[in-house]
Amino acid sequence: MKIFRIVLALVLFGFPFVMTAPVEAHHSVAAEFDVNKLIPMTGVLTRVELVKPHPWMYVDVKGADGTVKNWQMEFTLRWRPNMAVGQTYKMIVALAKNGKPRAFIVELTFPNGQKFSRAS
Repeated sequence: MKIFRIVLALVLFGFPFVMTAPVEAHHSVAAEFDVNKLIPMTGVLTRVELVKPHPWMYVDVKGADGTVKNWQMEFTLRWRPNMAVGQTYKMIVALAKNGKPRAFIVELTFPNGQKFSRAS
């Protein structure tokens, strides 16, 4: 009878913890980026990181003063065409609220003219 109680306790209290899937933190785009103010940007791709939950592309963007700054751009994994380092891409982005060179890509235009938007 004692063994039955131990097994029952393990099943009732241990099983839910064993079967729980890992949870990934996720945030709204609007929590980090100013989605009410979209701006166009053009830059040269330097690196792509296809990681969950948000993939990143790094783009060298020339500022109005001529200086080049590497921007970290978040995008959606649904856009999986070949991205090539060294090619120029046009983007419509929402800038990071903290002022860092980070943005969320709302629309991405590839060098061949193919466009992807957040809705596509």
